Amino acid sequence: MMIRAVALALVVFASMALAQQAPPPPPDSATAPPPPPPGLTPELVEISKMIRDGQYAAAQSKLDALLASDAKNPQARFLKGVVQNDEGNADAALATFQSLTEDYPELPEPHNNLAVIWAQKGQYEKAKSSLELALRSNPDYAIAHENLGDVYTRLAGAEYDRAMSLDKGNKSAQAKLKLVRDLYAMEASVTPTPAPAPSAVTVNAGTGLLVRMVDGASSRDARGKRFTVTLETDLVVNGMMVAKAGTRCYGRVANAKQAGRVAGRSVLDLRLSELTINGVLVSILTGPYIEAGKSSLAKTAKTTATGAAIGAIAGDAGKGAAIGATATVLKRGETVVVKPGELMEFQLQQPLTVTIAR
Repeated sequence: MMIRAVALALVVFASMALAQQAPPPPPDSATAPPPPPPGLTPELVEISKMIRDGQYAAAQSKLDALLASDAKNPQARFLKGVVQNDEGNADAALATFQSLTEDYPELPEPHNNLAVIWAQKGQYEKAKSSLELALRSNPDYAIAHENLGDVYTRLAGAEYDRAMSLDKGNKSAQAKLKLVRDLYAMEASVTPTPAPAPSAVTVNAGTGLLVRMVDGASSRDARGKRFTVTLETDLVVNGMMVAKAGTRCYGRVANAKQAGRVAGRSVLDLRLSELTINGVLVSILTGPYIEAGKSSLAKTAKTTATGAAIGAIAGDAGKGAAIGATATVLKRGETVVVKPGELMEFQLQQPLTVTIAR
């Protein structure tokens, strides 16, 4: 059994539509731009088609032009690595995927493709480390699980072979080595079953996303600061699984204002900007969260129908309450806090179309 070169193609082509949508994570700055609208990037769709058709020179030319204006674009860099590897320039592809894992460690595909190249070079320990990082980012990444199994098999074969060289009478190691080699032979004889054609699924505007806060946020945070949440329930559309419960999502502080001790109102406005689908970050656009779990205090309230900013604090106790059920009722000047573990609900403001395997 081996880490197959086709694993690289599977990552790119089986989920190409998703990979092209993955935006760079929003910077932790007070001037973070709003997230781009969801959907495929037409230029990257064209480039990916060129790669599928073997038009590497044309694809590389377009990628060079795109990267000249947007050097950090993760999708373009990812496709550049694919072109480099497909044209036999494994060292350049290795450097490309390595830099992607450093800049965007939360994306599993670059880690997986890096592992494929390490395996092609016979560097199975490095391949194992890369695949473990891919699965740390996305525990449900099936391709990485399969590749890791192949890597373990290769490592096991090397150890059994070493045991045999040290003790030629070791029948146990001999039997195990035969099993491993039989796996190699079976892998070579199996005709791969074509993957089912991916299907386009649209998550409608207005769809609710119930999430649980991972790292927390407060009205003292800078506008644009990134935060992490996980889906509390499966996201299913027309019977098709789009994202499982526990999937990581990312958001940003759209507005934060810390009131003074005497006057003013603290404000915290949170929006989701990325959703992980099949291990790839997909850009989304939501309103502020509209509902959450029980507060630690008795007084809570639902958001208004107009979707006002979270944490608008009432002037006097008893005359108003924080918007959002987890936002605690606070006095003037106090900090609005959404703690780790608290539930929030957001609504998509724009429909989201993604391509997923059936």
